[in-house]
Amino acid sequence: MIDVNHDSESLAEKYDKVSKYQYINGLALVEQLNISARHKVLDVGCGTGRLTLKLASKVDHITGIDLSPQRIEVAHRKLTQMNPGNVTFELGSSDDICRYGEDVFDVVYLNAVFHWINDKEEALDNIYQVLKPSGKLGICTADKDHPFTAKIIAKEVLRKAGIIGEDINPSIPVNTAELDSLLRKSGFRVRNKAKKRPAVFRDPC
Repeated sequence: MIDVNHDSESLAEKYDKVSKYQYINGLALVEQLNISARHKVLDVGCGTGRLTLKLASKVDHITGIDLSPQRIEVAHRKLTQMNPGNVTFELGSSDDICRYGEDVFDVVYLNAVFHWINDKEEALDNIYQVLKPSGKLGICTADKDHPFTAKIIAKEVLRKAGIIGEDINPSIPVNTAELDSLLRKSGFRVRNKAKKRPAVFRDPC
């Protein structure tokens, strides 16, 4: 897994510049969630807040959480510049979101995050708790049955950045059937399965 202690401000800034396709997939994800002006939203693994801030004008309030202090710092700088008034960035992960209480959010989404989570069942249980009874969860994640692009590129980027070693597999993806099973086990009803969105990268850096 990634050691966030090896993240840095320069890596966070670089991530913000090279995460184009992740951002595009995130836009497609939130569009399917039909987010509206009355919704309170939680972005789990928000990174530097690019997608979070994009949604600010469409929601009542949105909270972005991430494990990396450096990425949250970048997000805070953006927030200061934009000052939308309805966005909060905090350190956190799916492990500790129950601090928000039960039945709080209308929408929770994880964009390019779920495959990094070790205990996926616990994460989904926690998300189920913080969602309102009519709430929606959106997940855009790597597919274990089609691992090569996401897995190889992610590993090479993290290896070159010194965040992981040669023998470490940084992500733990699941396939569609496994995700479906995990969601249903946590109490979710699966209503929409998005199609695989291919992306081509010129260089892992």
